[in-house]
Amino acid sequence: MAFSMNLEPAGEVTVVVLDGYVDKPAARQVCERVTAERQAGRRRFVIDFERAPLVNSSALAELIDLVSQNIQDGKLRFVFCGLSPTCRFSFNTVGIFLYAQPVATRAEAVALAAQP
Repeated sequence: MAFSMNLEPAGEVTVVVLDGYVDKPAARQVCERVTAERQAGRRRFVIDFERAPLVNSSALAELIDLVSQNIQDGKLRFVFCGLSPTCRFSFNTVGIFLYAQPVATRAEAVALAAQP
């Protein structure tokens, strides 16, 4: 399953749509794109996993590093949506939800990320 990613603006929120298997190189691509968006002044992100039902452990470590950046930048916000039950369990187990909020749908995620 090849990986691809697309960024979709939703007002003040950047939606990062993932498609395919998320391994370490894929997660690094996500980190690089989000970092570029941050450098352009964006601070609110939704990461949509609906079409990416599997995330391996090395990719998970990359994503933890990405979302934990909100410790230094209080205006930075991450919301995850479309997580498969397996991903939700893994993400919860490693504590990523201390830094990113999970919701079911993209609409919910965008609304939550957009809140002041």
